[in-house]
Amino acid sequence: GSAVSAINSSIEIFTTSFSGNHANWGGAISSYYSLLLYVSSCTFRDNHADQSGGAIYQGPVSKRISSFNCTESVPQQTVTIDSSSFSNNTANAGGAIFAFNLQSYVQIIIRESTISNNTACMGAAIYAGNRHKPDSEMTFSVLMEGTTVIDNYRSSACSTWGGAIYLNDVDYINITGLSFSGSEFVRNTPDGAIQAIGTNVHLYGN
Repeated sequence: GSAVSAINSSIEIFTTSFSGNHANWGGAISSYYSLLLYVSSCTFRDNHADQSGGAIYQGPVSKRISSFNCTESVPQQTVTIDSSSFSNNTANAGGAIFAFNLQSYVQIIIRESTISNNTACMGAAIYAGNRHKPDSEMTFSVLMEGTTVIDNYRSSACSTWGGAIYLNDVDYINITGLSFSGSEFVRNTPDGAIQAIGTNVHLYGN
């Protein structure tokens, strides 16, 4: 399994190297039903997932039911990656990072990091998907700042398409607020740097 596997937890990882790990989901880190994942100054290299998230898999969180008045609340999931590198990680979806939303607000923040030479059928670098009804107020946003995404490729064995960053609208996906600020995209998969469906894409200073 993953080097780190967490369920319904808050995860903070600093200055750690993950290399040569293998799992079905999340070669290095798999997070299920967790609201916080924070990674800083870490290295992810040569990790593999048979399914999703060669380095990191962030799974969904369901709505929370209050034991006091039995009302539902929508949780907030936050994934933050600072000053880290992802290289030579592989998966079917999300060569480096895989995240999807079901019944929560989700925010992914990637700052001052490098994502290079990762491989997947869909989202060689990052796969993000939002699986909720279109009338829901739940949102999934991705913010990248000062990050380099370079030489990420679709696996030659795959017949599907999906760029270095793949945003998928399976089951009424509504992904909002995707922006890349000060990021660099170089020599990525022949499907392009970004494949976006049902997504607002904002590019600044690229």
